[in-house]
Amino acid sequence: PGKPYPPLPGMMVHVDQVREGDLDDPMSSAIYGIDISAGRGWDSDEDGLPDGVAARGMTNICNGRGFCEEDATCSCFLTDRGPHTNWTDVTGYRGEACEIECPGGAHSICSKNGVCNEKGECVCQKGYRSENCSVICLGARDCDPQFGCQGVCNFAGACDDKGECTCDDTFKGPGCGRVCPPWTGRPQDECYGRGLCRYDEGLDDAVCDCNIFYEGEACEALAGWVIFLFFFCTMVLCGVCIHVIRRYLHARMRQKRRARRDRRKVRRTQAAVGRLKNYKVAMPDSA
Repeated sequence: PGKPYPPLPGMMVHVDQVREGDLDDPMSSAIYGIDISAGRGWDSDEDGLPDGVAARGMTNICNGRGFCEEDATCSCFLTDRGPHTNWTDVTGYRGEACEIECPGGAHSICSKNGVCNEKGECVCQKGYRSENCSVICLGARDCDPQFGCQGVCNFAGACDDKGECTCDDTFKGPGCGRVCPPWTGRPQDECYGRGLCRYDEGLDDAVCDCNIFYEGEACEALAGWVIFLFFFCTMVLCGVCIHVIRRYLHARMRQKRRARRDRRKVRRTQAAVGRLKNYKVAMPDSA
């Protein structure tokens, strides 16, 4: 003969050959020959939780966090002591006996920013990090629990498990939102190739550390000392050149004057020799 016990809502449970009082002892081994015509378990103490299952004589099945299926497997539910209306495929517990609580808690699974996998670990939406998906990646914006965030690391880097950014080349700062002049984001343009890009906390933007020959926000200009040295050397060089040229010209002028004097001397000598010859021809014969 059998004895019916209160079933769960919408389910019919019938137990055969159970002695009176057996269900009051959660560890009783007297339950045998159980025939469940329909249902997933029974609720002997009417607390809203199933207390028994085929071939089991115990309370708190599935750690009180789920119900037992006909094949003796647990289907975990949403909250730790919630009503049966909260049974759902999106539960806050995992494990064979619902022993693992998803990070963030059953009432805020993965901080509502991710999905809890079968191992009880959170798989976060884009833009969220940490064990319970509670950390928003730096540089993220327009975050939505269902679709994740846009602009993670300002589209210029990768977000690690701590929510911090590993920036692409030329991008600096906690959220990869800082770029060195001339602010194009192209590596070949950074500081015009004449310096190194640097970002320190407290700075409004990344800055260029120019090499010794250049200065300016983007190292676009020659350093002042280079310009000074250029003009100084130019002036000195010009002065030296002018001095050398003047000496050369003076020497040439002296050579020309000497050449003119020499030519005049030659002409005077030639004239004197000619007069002497003429004088000898004009002398009378002594005979």
